[in-house]
Amino acid sequence: MPVRIVIPVIDESGLDAILSEHFGRAPFFAVFDIDEKGTIVDCKTIPNTSEHFGGTGRPPDRILALKPRVLINLWNGS
Repeated sequence: MPVRIVIPVIDESGLDAILSEHFGRAPFFAVFDIDEKGTIVDCKTIPNTSEHFGGTGRPPDRILALKPRVLINLWNGS
């Protein structure tokens, strides 16, 4: 069973995307599906269409809709 990882990012560069420092205001979410051997089997970038960007829903709800098993977020301690 693949593991889905979601990471808030500021661009659409996939593996090279820059991490977003603000979870809810990340313009995009990088979504990675990893197989049992640790190989990336799928990688896509999804726009953040939450209320912060003129859409609907809160950012956590938008991420939960992607059905992640893991969420990685940058925390700078402030």
